Amino acid sequence: MISKPVFFSENVESIKLKQLKKYKAVLIDVDNTLTKHHERKLTKEKKYWIESLVNSGKKVALASNTSKKRAKILSEKFGMDVFVAYKPFPLAIKKWIKKNGYKKSEVVMIGDQIFTDHLAAIFANIDSVLVKPITNKDFIVTRLISRRLEKIIYNLWSK
Repeated sequence: MISKPVFFSENVESIKLKQLKKYKAVLIDVDNTLTKHHERKLTKEKKYWIESLVNSGKKVALASNTSKKRAKILSEKFGMDVFVAYKPFPLAIKKWIKKNGYKKSEVVMIGDQIFTDHLAAIFANIDSVLVKPITNKDFIVTRLISRRLEKIIYNLWSK
């Protein structure tokens, strides 16, 4: 059985700073966590949420499987790091943690998918938070396979 995330949230902007108090760094997925697929702008609420993280002294980075170019556009306003994470593989995440001098216990991954974001966190030995996807429009493989398997896991977690 796949271990549960630290907690679940309706969306990123519902996550309170006090819930992330123990972390010095926050890695955030892009597609369906911060924006809909292919969007290049953040909502006002998400901008405010990211600003509050940064202003609280947390290092924030976009750890995405989207193109680095697109993620960089989103990250520039806030001076966030951005890297292609190749999730669920943990290598890029572990490399980012080491490069920035954090302990694994100081880093959390926030995303919308069990089989990419959450598994990458498990494999990198960091905590994770799962949010609901912004939209049900996913890549076809995600929609046909991953989201169906996720329903089974969510049902097992709720028992």
